[in-house]
Amino acid sequence: MTPRPTSRLVRSLIALLAMALLAAIMTTAAARAQGPQPQREPRNDPPILPREEPPTGDDGDLMPGTLDLPPRTGAYRINFTQRHPASAISRLKARMRYATTEPAPEYNIEDESFEVYVPSDYDPARAYGLIVWSSPTDSAAPPPQWLPVLEGHDLIWIGANGAGNDRIGWYRFALALDAAHNMRRIYNIDPQRTYIAGMSGGGRIASRLGVAYADEFAGAFMVVGCDFYRRTAVPDQPGKFYIERYQPPPGPVLARAVRENRYVLLTGSEDFNRTETATIYEHGFLKERFAHVTYLEVPDMGHALPDAQWFDQGIEALDAPLVERRAAEAEANEKMEREAADALALALEKFDADAVAGYELLAAVAERFAPTAAGRTARLKAEQWAADPANKALLHAARARDQARQLLSMVDNYIKAGRPDLAREKLKQVIELVPDTDLAREADERLKELDR
Repeated sequence: MTPRPTSRLVRSLIALLAMALLAAIMTTAAARAQGPQPQREPRNDPPILPREEPPTGDDGDLMPGTLDLPPRTGAYRINFTQRHPASAISRLKARMRYATTEPAPEYNIEDESFEVYVPSDYDPARAYGLIVWSSPTDSAAPPPQWLPVLEGHDLIWIGANGAGNDRIGWYRFALALDAAHNMRRIYNIDPQRTYIAGMSGGGRIASRLGVAYADEFAGAFMVVGCDFYRRTAVPDQPGKFYIERYQPPPGPVLARAVRENRYVLLTGSEDFNRTETATIYEHGFLKERFAHVTYLEVPDMGHALPDAQWFDQGIEALDAPLVERRAAEAEANEKMEREAADALALALEKFDADAVAGYELLAAVAERFAPTAAGRTARLKAEQWAADPANKALLHAARARDQARQLLSMVDNYIKAGRPDLAREKLKQVIELVPDTDLAREADERLKELDR
């Protein structure tokens, strides 16, 4: 009798359980024979998400948020196969104009791992902010006390492991760029809320990238460590300076850093870097007229990470100018929409009375208010009307008459200026432009008057 599939499955499961039990007994016996073993701390590493390559179009371009990976949330570790186009060490050195003999051969991105945290309510339909973390240690996982802040501010976190203070700076710069680049391929990231951040030596990395790559990052959060591209005098120590650590970026990038990007420098009252941080804030960023810079000093804190409240305050400072700018832009857009709607109503009213004149008004509304709903409606209406050959002929005739009127208005000026030759030329143009019309007959009469 042939066994049923269900019976076969049950027997297979029993066999697997028996084998697992036997292996466990053998392992226990071996361990007892070897004596007591040192206890290891349990590992709570997040799972590693496998590498996958994204789909691309015929031109090889990849739209943001289109990497063929699930929109995963929570904490996990990930590897990438693609580097940022600008993360080559030679390109980094060219951008920062930093002369060094420090050896830094290229690296294999597939050998690197990154810690990620994504808010639990992640929705691909809306853009989230991104914190790219530069850690002073080998681990780039977010501090547990900061997770509620990330959740509350719709911020995704990523940081490169093995990129602490012991690693050559060029790799730390490059891996931060790689992290931002790849997260844009997986998630819907707001470019205006993409921040580079770090602590201690990582804060110094963040301070350099935040300015030198102001076209990649919209701001920087520097925690108990920062650098600047100008030397700043050490307070109360004449002749001593905090040296410049890098060169300012190209003009347009620096202009963006100064005028648009946002920066937060956080230190503690007991931090051994407090004086340097305060000096760079006052005699670096402020002296160079950076528009959006915030200095935060945590009472009684040493060289350490701030608690969630101070981290939240720093994020608020980074976001505040953007929130204000977006509110102003929204108000301006609403005003433009109202003006466009009024202009469209007038154009449609004119169109009903005089299609040709109304068409011209619709075209003007479409051009002036192109980004608005009314502008798009005006363009569609105008295009549909002009697509009819009969309407196109009417439009051509109307424009020819307008041009003829302009030519006639110039004739008197030429006669008064003693240039009848030019007056005759304009009158002949009118006759050629609108033959067999009242305007052509008027031009012919005036030509005869000039010849008398």
